[in-house]
Amino acid sequence: VSSSGEHALSAIRAGGIDLLVLDFRLAGEDGLAFHARLKAEGHDLPVVMVTGHNDDATIVRALRAGVRDYIFKSLEYLDYLPEACRRVLDEVRVRRELAASQALARGVLDALGAHIAVLDPAGVILAVNAAWERFRLEHAGDARVCAVGANYLEVCRRASGPYSAEAPTVERGIRGVLDGSLPS
Repeated sequence: VSSSGEHALSAIRAGGIDLLVLDFRLAGEDGLAFHARLKAEGHDLPVVMVTGHNDDATIVRALRAGVRDYIFKSLEYLDYLPEACRRVLDEVRVRRELAASQALARGVLDALGAHIAVLDPAGVILAVNAAWERFRLEHAGDARVCAVGANYLEVCRRASGPYSAEAPTVERGIRGVLDGSLPS
C-alpha cells in the first residue's frame, strides 16, 4: 500500500509485486500517467483501476492503456475488488501457462529433425519447425509458397517445374490426412 507514485514505483522496482490496484487519482499525477510510466520502464504488471470517474471516456482510456479491470468507487466497491483481483490474477496465470505450453510445443517441434509444417483444415501453414525453415532457407524457398501463411494445398495444386510431378500425390495425401480418410 502506497499513497505516492514514487513510493509505489520504488516498491515495484524492488520486485515481488503481482498485481497493482491503482487509483485514478494520485498525488501529483493521474493513475493512467503513472501506469504509462510503469510501462515505459518495462514493468508489465496487471492493473485493476479504482476511481470515482464513471465516464466512458476514462474507462476507454484505461482499457486501451492496458488496465485489466476498472472499478467505479461506490459504497460497495470494496466488495467487488477482491473478485476483480482474483479474476485478473487468474487471467495472468492462464496466459503464462499458455505461453509456457506454446514454448514447450515449439521446442518439441523444433527438436524433430524431420521437415514439419502444421496446416489448418484449409491447408494454410500455421507453423513450421526449425528443420523445415532451415531447408527452405538453404534452398532459397519462397516464403510465399512454403512459410507460415501460405496455402500448401494450393501450392501443390499449382506446382510446375522440377519435382512437380509428385505434387498431386502430396496434395492427395495431405487432403486425406486432413479429412481423416488416411492415417498418415
